[in-house]
Amino acid sequence: MANKITIICPKCGSDDVVCDATARWSVENQCWELSGTFDDKTCQQCEYENDSFSDKDLVTGEITPEDGISYEPIQQTRSEPRESIQCAMDLSDKGKGY
Repeated sequence: MANKITIICPKCGSDDVVCDATARWSVENQCWELSGTFDDKTCQQCEYENDSFSDKDLVTGEITPEDGISYEPIQQTRSEPRESIQCAMDLSDKGKGY
């Protein structure tokens, strides 16, 4: 099994990276579930935006750029774990115009 990775910003090294996505309503689970993501990513720390960010192996620390450009290893700026999310979005407040 491959090591777990995180996506990091090639500019500042943060793993606070987001991407646009589509979600579908699940009648069974009664929540929005992720059905697809788009290539473009944005770093929430430095606002760098591009479709090529780096993968960082969480075991070895090795950084593999998605675009084939070599980057110097960047120190991780975020160390606290994030809470896991059961559903992509809980928009059960029906009628609010979401």
